[in-house]
Amino acid sequence: MFKGDEKIVIPYSEEKTDRDTTLKAVESYINPKYQIRWFMYSDGDDTLGFVLLLTEQWTALEKEFGEKTVKDIFAKVTPSSVMFG
Repeated sequence: MFKGDEKIVIPYSEEKTDRDTTLKAVESYINPKYQIRWFMYSDGDDTLGFVLLLTEQWTALEKEFGEKTVKDIFAKVTPSSVMFG
C-alpha cells in the first residue's frame, strides 16, 4: 500500500497471512481521518462485523451516546486487538 510517497508494508509473518494483521494495517493506514471499529455483537458469530466511519463521526456518536456505550458496542481496532484469533 502507498500513503503519499511512502510505501506501507503489511507485517505478515513468513509462514502465513492473517485477517487480524490485515485489519490492523489498514486501520493504521487510514487513521487519523477514518477508523475501523469492530461491531462487538458479531463476536462469536461465523462472520465478524466492522464499521468504517470518519473519526469525526465516531466522535459525534461518542458525544451523543457516551464514549463507554459506543466503545462497548464498537471496539477500536488496536495493535493488541485479537479478532479472529
